[in-house]
Amino acid sequence: MRRLAALHLTRRPVLALTAAAGLFTVGYFWPPLVALGWLVVGVTGGLLLLETAVLLRPAEGMTVERIVPRRFSNGDWNGVEIVLENRTGAALRVEVIEELPVQFQARHYHFNRTLAPGERQQFTYTVRPTQRGRYLFGRVNAYVSTPLGLVERRYRSAEAHEASVYPAFLQLERYQLVAATSRLELIGLKKMRRLGHTMEFEHVRDYATGDDVRTINWRATARRSQLMVNQYQDERAQPIYCVLDLGRTMRMPFSGLTLLDHSLNAALVLAGVALKKGDLAGLVTYAHRVPTILRAERRSGQMGRILETLYAVETDFAESDSQRLYTALRRELPRRSLLVVFTNFESVSGMRRHLPQLSRLATHHVVLCILFENTELRALADAEAPRLDALYIQTLARQFTTEKQEIARILRRHGVGTLFTTPGDLTLNVVNRYLELKAQGVI
Repeated sequence: MRRLAALHLTRRPVLALTAAAGLFTVGYFWPPLVALGWLVVGVTGGLLLLETAVLLRPAEGMTVERIVPRRFSNGDWNGVEIVLENRTGAALRVEVIEELPVQFQARHYHFNRTLAPGERQQFTYTVRPTQRGRYLFGRVNAYVSTPLGLVERRYRSAEAHEASVYPAFLQLERYQLVAATSRLELIGLKKMRRLGHTMEFEHVRDYATGDDVRTINWRATARRSQLMVNQYQDERAQPIYCVLDLGRTMRMPFSGLTLLDHSLNAALVLAGVALKKGDLAGLVTYAHRVPTILRAERRSGQMGRILETLYAVETDFAESDSQRLYTALRRELPRRSLLVVFTNFESVSGMRRHLPQLSRLATHHVVLCILFENTELRALADAEAPRLDALYIQTLARQFTTEKQEIARILRRHGVGTLFTTPGDLTLNVVNRYLELKAQGVI
């Protein structure tokens, strides 16, 4: 009975029986058509029985399996695999309908496949989550029919799946791989020229053609009776903290992600690159409550702790308290560090409420404040305005854009570094600025 309940008629037999009904109706006036109608009914019924027998004969004529990663990367395209296996002796047509998590709000994920007898087929589709949290996948439904296509049998995957969406660790893996090979310019990161000797001593080695004569170690040269030079390496073990504002201004959406999620993705990648470069990576989150601080370290498992911390943070509807942030950082961070502050100032007056604390932090640490460019306002400001009302909107958009630039100028005037960037280019620009500060010896 369970197998019979899984059977469904398709359109074809319904259309055939409808055509037969039409022949019976017209046959009332022209009797030869009645025989033709009975022929259509008989052929359709025979084919239905034949296809039903083919589909019902094996108890498990088709197996359906979904392979879901345990973690998804937020804002990236993630792959999900579907495995189909035809255990019958006939060729089958399969329509796969996927039950996606409600967060995707998508009902169009269905795929058509054709399987030969005994064939096992595997294919992958991609999804792009835009919210962190737990995603519950329902079952995979496979509607199977023979080439006749008169009746379908439904198969379902054995179980549902749950996946957790974390900040963009796929980007982290890509940046870490390139950083490990010191070829960051391949993904758009600028190669910085080093100014002066912002390096620390590593060892003494033999002179080679092209070495800077200023690095010659004259004492070692005298002892060995041949030219010896000092070998330097990048300065290491500098504390790098990503300071994340969890206030209401970070709830603003861009490209499906909030500013906070864009910031989380960039903070994760920056921490990974910093660790690869030998620095210490830490995390600070603050809102209107006491800030939470994850100490900058380089020991094993630090990236896992950062990832789990970023997964759990959420924005608040209150305005962030920068005074508590300043007090906590002055008490907990005695060593000079790079503080990359991910926040969002939409007006000069809003920025001035936080300016005293940021400028005081800048006297003890290197502070880099991230300012987000509103791409929609920029598009309005650059668009043509043929009508008077559009001209008013364009003028307001240009005013807001100019105010953002004024915010950056005021912060720089008070010793706070700024990075004015679009949310889409945030990760690339943040890592570039970190490498630039490191090359200049600022950190």
